[in-house]
Amino acid sequence: MVAMLLYYLADAYSKGYGWSLYLYAVTAIPIPVSIYLGLREGDDQKKIASVIALSVVLVILANLPRAAHLIEIGVKPSDLSAVGEYELILSSAIFFAILFIPSMAIASIEGEGLRGGLKSLGLKPGEGIISSVSWGLLLTVITFAVVMIAQTIMILVSGYMGHEILTENPVAEQISSSLLLVVTLPVLAGVSEEIFFRGVLQPRFGIMAQAVIFGLAHTAYLVPQQVILPMIMAVVWGWTYRVTGDLRIVITAHVAYDFIVMSLLYFLG
Repeated sequence: MVAMLLYYLADAYSKGYGWSLYLYAVTAIPIPVSIYLGLREGDDQKKIASVIALSVVLVILANLPRAAHLIEIGVKPSDLSAVGEYELILSSAIFFAILFIPSMAIASIEGEGLRGGLKSLGLKPGEGIISSVSWGLLLTVITFAVVMIAQTIMILVSGYMGHEILTENPVAEQISSSLLLVVTLPVLAGVSEEIFFRGVLQPRFGIMAQAVIFGLAHTAYLVPQQVILPMIMAVVWGWTYRVTGDLRIVITAHVAYDFIVMSLLYFLG
């Protein structure tokens, strides 16, 4: 992790980062946490699993100073260059792998095998799948309601403070620009993000910690509400996972939510 951080710092310094360089202090948080967990008494396998999880968190948090640097040099969401369909799928597949592969490794370590690990995450193939999907679709409706309430509050508060919330979201429009993206990206994001953030991070660090990290994973949008709203959604999904212990419910909700939003942008945007 130290080597990764030093690489990020050297790269940022060479690119002339200003105040955004100091945000790597946030990126570095997983390092002392790993040291603390390593010094504690306990199962060595769980320590290894936690270090793997924190290494992924460090990679995710590296997005924060990068996004801040774009803001620092005056880049707006509308200035972001267009990315091709297959480039978006490739980058999403890479992010999927960054989350999914370590999650499976952690599940295998803690579950004494992949099958046991998947069951501990609440992924039980063939057991009550129809019920889980049904509850997931209900959770999708609840998620939309919560997001609408949160957006309304944000608009009212920002209006009262004399600020205007940006309604444009070029990145979201880009990733919803083709039917192939609308079909593939929700599945890639929903599966990998729920397994890692809710299934792996939440049991270790709690609902609020995983929600904050989940929100910061969306800083590439360069739109504040696209960081705040995912945090709120992560709390809703995290609480649901804590109560039910069934990761398939939140995976269904996440996939369905993204699919509906992207479909609306594709057909109506």
